[in-house]
Amino acid sequence: MRSAHLTFQGGAAWRKRLLDEIGDQGPVTALIERRSDEELQALMVNLGGHDLPSLLEAFERASQHDCPVCFICYTIKGYGLPLAGHKDNHAGQMTATQMESFRQRMGVQPGQEWEKWAAATMPAGELESFVARAPFFREGRRRLLAPAVPVPLTLPSPSQPGKLMSTQMGFGQILNDIARGDTPLAERIVTTSPDVTVSTNLGPWVNRRGLFARESMADIFKAERIPSTYSWDFGPQGQHLELGIAESNLMIMLGH
Repeated sequence: MRSAHLTFQGGAAWRKRLLDEIGDQGPVTALIERRSDEELQALMVNLGGHDLPSLLEAFERASQHDCPVCFICYTIKGYGLPLAGHKDNHAGQMTATQMESFRQRMGVQPGQEWEKWAAATMPAGELESFVARAPFFREGRRRLLAPAVPVPLTLPSPSQPGKLMSTQMGFGQILNDIARGDTPLAERIVTTSPDVTVSTNLGPWVNRRGLFARESMADIFKAERIPSTYSWDFGPQGQHLELGIAESNLMIMLGH
């Protein structure tokens, strides 16, 4: 980032760069000059991802509908720390002097560095009550416990008498055997592939377990009575996530 070093150097460096690049622009120059180095630094590094009121407003708007929302939040790594903006700040550690300055700036009293509400401007009781009422905690424990899924010690060995078999074909046969059974294991397996489902040997599994979709949708070939080896119906109970021939879709899915 072209301006990262300015973030590290501070307000004086920002001032010099801005004035060198824009020259005397009257009101704009006056706007810069009215601010101290500290104020100019705070202004220039106040990116959207650090602006809590803006973030809260964006989340509130997103909560008003059920459409997917992408938040692009520009931030500065190490924001508010003396290492911010330096290219070597990854895993960098502050000195004892820097830590002491940081503690004072945050308003944390000596010995209270690990206190939950240190430097808070509201009574601790009010904060505890507010957090307890938040939707995130209101419904109780989020780490739910589930019974162990029984898994057989062995699975049927795939075979193709008299012929060699690829590992991918063997994998497809094993999944097909599992899909035949009405077992907890079969109910909990979800597959996906950023390639053609047939050539990745997932066709038989999808035949038996269906494709996932938020709304039910019949196989158009079956509906039109067009002969096909595969019968692929979409629905909320489907256990295969269709990605198409797109590795990028797989990366997006894994990111979720």
